[in-house]
Amino acid sequence: MARWIGFHILVLIVLAIDLLLYRKKEMKQKAALISSVAGVLLALFFNGYVYLQEGGEKAVEFFTSYLVEKSLSIDNLFVFLLIFSYFHVPKALKHKVIYAGVLGAFVLRLGLILGGVALINLFDWVTYVLGGIVGYTGVRLMMEKKGELPLEENRLLQWMRRRFRVTTDYVEDKFIVKRNGLKYLTPLFLVVVMVESSDVLFALDSIPAVLAVTRDPYIAYTSNVFAVLGLRSLFFLLAPWFTVLTHLKIGLGAILLFIGVKMIFSFIIHIPLLVSLAVIATILTISVLYSIRKK
Repeated sequence: MARWIGFHILVLIVLAIDLLLYRKKEMKQKAALISSVAGVLLALFFNGYVYLQEGGEKAVEFFTSYLVEKSLSIDNLFVFLLIFSYFHVPKALKHKVIYAGVLGAFVLRLGLILGGVALINLFDWVTYVLGGIVGYTGVRLMMEKKGELPLEENRLLQWMRRRFRVTTDYVEDKFIVKRNGLKYLTPLFLVVVMVESSDVLFALDSIPAVLAVTRDPYIAYTSNVFAVLGLRSLFFLLAPWFTVLTHLKIGLGAILLFIGVKMIFSFIIHIPLLVSLAVIATILTISVLYSIRKK
């Protein structure tokens, strides 16, 4: 229990520092780079702590889970970019939306990880179901068209626009405003809802992939949180590069397909964790380098 409390205290300190530094201004490229590097170093230090406390196997599980979640989060950031483009979100407000998404992601992941581990421990066949979900997601990701996000057809967005009054313009950083005695939602509120709903779908894909690496709730959760902590700075760092990383989706899909196949056939063949880590790192590196070379 103490390690869970200590970890959340550390997360709250990091979030507080981030909020104090960038609550009122847009994160520039240099600041995003420094923040991203600091986030990775913090995760590696924590990885060292896991090694000292629980041994090499748990440390490898943490790093592999962190790498998987960090890699897949890049695709989620691409979705964020499309949402921002569709709603014409002002630059100064993007950081607030992503911050809200990060806070929601913490709660969501804790529930999904604890629930997923409990199900796997109760029913072995859940592993094969999750493997099928992860593998299918990988294939879908590899076949997905570039820049595809039909928000006009999104049923949640259509329902909100029918159900609530929405202003046509942004009102500073407010989510709800009052005009002529009536309450209105602002476009910023709709953006946050779309970001949070996309993160739910993303988590349903990524959490099973992490549970394929480790069934330890603490390792799965902490590795996920460290990957999500750096989402905001990673977005501003990679935003100019999304048009370059054209083949990254294929690489991420291949990673998910590999993990899905590994889960489904785990009763026949056991793939060592270090081999899985090597395969994931290799696929990710090749997809990034190939994208850059093609451009």
